[in-house]
Amino acid sequence: MKLPALPTLALIGLIILKVSSLLAFGPRFEPDSQGYLEYANLILHDTQWWSDAGLDRAWLTITTLRPIGYPALIALCQWIAGPLIGLYVVVLVQIAVSVGAIVMVWRISSTILSSRAMALIATAGFALSLSCLYDQSILSDSLFNSLFIIIFGLAASRLLHEHTPDIRTVLLAAALLVLAVSIRGITIYVYIFLIPIWLGWFWAASTPRIRTLMLLTAFVLPMVMFYGVVETWNYARTGQAFYVTNLRVPLQSMFKAAARGRKVFDGDTTIDKLAHETSEDYSYPTLITLSVHLFSDYGMKATEAIKLENALYFRSWRNHPGAMLENGVNNFHQSIPYNFFDVIDIADEIVHITTERHLFPGTKAMWNSVRKKGDAFALLMITVTGIGRIGSWFMLALFLFGVPISVYRAWKSKRAFNPSMRVLLAGWLLFWGYVFTLVLLHWVTRFLPAVLPWGLIGSLYVVESILRIRFKSDMSLKSIALAKP
Repeated sequence: MKLPALPTLALIGLIILKVSSLLAFGPRFEPDSQGYLEYANLILHDTQWWSDAGLDRAWLTITTLRPIGYPALIALCQWIAGPLIGLYVVVLVQIAVSVGAIVMVWRISSTILSSRAMALIATAGFALSLSCLYDQSILSDSLFNSLFIIIFGLAASRLLHEHTPDIRTVLLAAALLVLAVSIRGITIYVYIFLIPIWLGWFWAASTPRIRTLMLLTAFVLPMVMFYGVVETWNYARTGQAFYVTNLRVPLQSMFKAAARGRKVFDGDTTIDKLAHETSEDYSYPTLITLSVHLFSDYGMKATEAIKLENALYFRSWRNHPGAMLENGVNNFHQSIPYNFFDVIDIADEIVHITTERHLFPGTKAMWNSVRKKGDAFALLMITVTGIGRIGSWFMLALFLFGVPISVYRAWKSKRAFNPSMRVLLAGWLLFWGYVFTLVLLHWVTRFLPAVLPWGLIGSLYVVESILRIRFKSDMSLKSIALAKP
């Protein structure tokens, strides 16, 4: 079966848009960008960090906080093209990989969805989401998200077109998975949700169990080996085995719960005491203050601090599960629905991240303007944003409930449980497994594009199914009416 090509004009226009944005505005910098640049500078101009992480000299050491992959890419591009042009090269790499991910989304969506228009909507929904903004940023998110999509897409496209499993494809995906974990430490928490699509491909091709096990091992083992190598390297230079410290991440969830009045710092550890002494409002700056005090006043290294933070995080889940679950609900509610299918809120988010301004005031402010001034424009924006948000929630609900129902109906009919249904099911498992894991652990909106395409494709498939059933019902009623004497 010939793979459908993304419309040439759309692809060329997308590339021109991304490159023009880079040339016009240059690479974008976020607060986290500085850390990556500092790490890259160490790679280029220092060698001490290879054998000494400096944990006894600073509360936060960048070579233990960040994985090495993305700083190494920045260092390589700067070594080739210079400090400034090198950053442009980094963004061009991100754009190239992102375009590859978009093409992959198109090929899968145009195979699963019966309507070319629906496939375009799914592809455009991803291409014009927050991912287009992070392509231009000196952040690891764009590359990670694109790699995660391509890893899933490699298996999905071959499953859809009934290709026999081959070791070259598996090793390619394994290499991309190594790159993903070298860029983002969260890969180790979520890679498990990629397994269903690969198993689905192997099983659909009636691959023998021994060969399936060998192929699956070839897919996962290189990442596990890379992870082990980094842990060994960190042990050699710090005396403790770890991948990255993720310092502050476990405490962020606890601080959010404490800010809502939950008594999660109810123990007698150093962090419990410091949280009461240094944190009046449990804001992020006070979290930084606490971290600094752990090092300066108590001599606690980052590796020691993160062990205690992890212990308190799990203690909070044991003792205050409601408070921690509320974090996850808030993370989900404040981010996922408004960046799923809501064009207005996505545009507002992009403008806000870029300019620190909003396209329109918040809903409460607009309602006040309507009541006090009779502001017609504010009323229009309330209506438009309301419709967009309701529509986005509706599409998310269709995806959540509609895909399992469609899969169950297909499984019951046996003949209908085709490769498309297997991909839809694997995409559903990946989306919700990834989202629920990270909203309970630590969530920022820029994590979503890594799985967004499979949510869009799944929801649009359900829409098509509903329209198809409705069309058949209408045709049946017309046939009955015409048959009457």
